[in-house]
Amino acid sequence: MYTDEVFSALCEDEVEDIIRALYESTLCDTVGRNSDREHVLQESTACDSKGRDFMNPVKNIAIMGQSGSGKSTLVNAIRGLHNDEEENAAKTGVVETTMEPTAYPHPTLRNLIFWDFPGTGTPNCITQSINYHQYDLFIIIASERVRHSDMELAKNIWSMKKKLYFVRNKIDTDLRASKVRRWKTYDEQRILHEIQDNCIRGLSDCGIDEPRVFLLSCLELDKYDFHLLMMTLEKEQY
Repeated sequence: MYTDEVFSALCEDEVEDIIRALYESTLCDTVGRNSDREHVLQESTACDSKGRDFMNPVKNIAIMGQSGSGKSTLVNAIRGLHNDEEENAAKTGVVETTMEPTAYPHPTLRNLIFWDFPGTGTPNCITQSINYHQYDLFIIIASERVRHSDMELAKNIWSMKKKLYFVRNKIDTDLRASKVRRWKTYDEQRILHEIQDNCIRGLSDCGIDEPRVFLLSCLELDKYDFHLLMMTLEKEQY
């Protein structure tokens, strides 16, 4: 998934250093080596093995949420990929396809690496073993409704004083269902406001100050808050 095209702005030695740091000594190690992984990751985000500072330190962004919420689809959408058959795309499907945290660099925002996590609540994702300090930003993605596990995950992340975005996915499905059930009183803007307000209330009840909530459909990126999410990522240098 790390290609010459993605890292064309770096020299060959720098690419090798980054790959070695990420895959041999940091995020893909065993849980028992968390302290070593954190130390190496901190070094790799500030400079390469030869001590040279990078203009834009690597930022690691964790994408987490329930299985089936659209984590892998969001990773692909953020990276400008439209289906999982494209080269270096995250695999998607109707069953859990992500078995371990997997890194996907952004093709143009080259300091951003997105980590696609197994679905929370599945045997492959044990949230107690996650070293939250290794990541600069967490994006929790939920669909259909906000669940207790989503809020508990958000609370854990916030307690570590980490940046957090909350994405409510599959808005298009919710709107279609509402249009069928309440066709006489259907009001798209009112429903969107209700969904966003519900997410904000849940996060606020967890003690999260000024929650960042984005409503979107990974299948209709020209609608809702996808462009706002991308603008926020770029503006905040993530």
